[in-house]
Amino acid sequence: MFVYMTTCLITGKKYIGKYEGKETDKYLGSGKLLRRAIKKYGESNFQRTILERYQTVSEVRSGEIYWIAKFNAVESDEFYNIAEGGEGGNTYAGIRGLDRIQLIEKLKQRNKPAPRPNMTVALNLLTNVKQSISTDIFNQTSYYVGQQCSGIYITPYGTFSSSLTMSKTIGIDITSLANKCKYNTKRIRKSHLQSLDQSTAYYADIKNNIGKTFNDIGYNFIPISEILKKDLEFYKQLNIIK
Repeated sequence: MFVYMTTCLITGKKYIGKYEGKETDKYLGSGKLLRRAIKKYGESNFQRTILERYQTVSEVRSGEIYWIAKFNAVESDEFYNIAEGGEGGNTYAGIRGLDRIQLIEKLKQRNKPAPRPNMTVALNLLTNVKQSISTDIFNQTSYYVGQQCSGIYITPYGTFSSSLTMSKTIGIDITSLANKCKYNTKRIRKSHLQSLDQSTAYYADIKNNIGKTFNDIGYNFIPISEILKKDLEFYKQLNIIK
């Protein structure tokens, strides 16, 4: 009879238990979390080490309690243990009332996978490679744009890598805005004021610049093929709204 420590060779996570059989038995443990890990990684990826040998059942059970407490295995995230040991068998054996509820809740929490960061697929303008990155990195890094980005839209109200974002930000029809950027040599006419909200700064800008080209007042579009030829300093200066 002995107390052992079983270690996952992949994750390094451990389990302390007792065994009342022979040392030659290939026993790794019966803990709920441990058995799930063995099912996931396979028995060949677990190694058992004997911590201490005992002569009687009462000794080995006391020994299990001692070693679990010594490593603080129940509280530590480095161990699969969820019970203090001793009697063996049912994880909840002998545990009643609030202690039982707390133990069950702890088991649920330790089984719950860590939350994954929000991810998005983006085009790295420096390498012309599409890759999966966190949305935080995407938003904070000027040389990442959406994977379907066709180019950079430059307007008096900001620089955009998405015509949809540009339209939502400025509050103007998406096609109309995109055309002003792409065909910016066209001159501004009174007809461009039709259907615009007269109370907006956008209306005032158009009204005050009749006769000029859209390029004259700050509209432009740089295709993605040209963007990919630029250097890092160019991207830093863009301040792209995504």
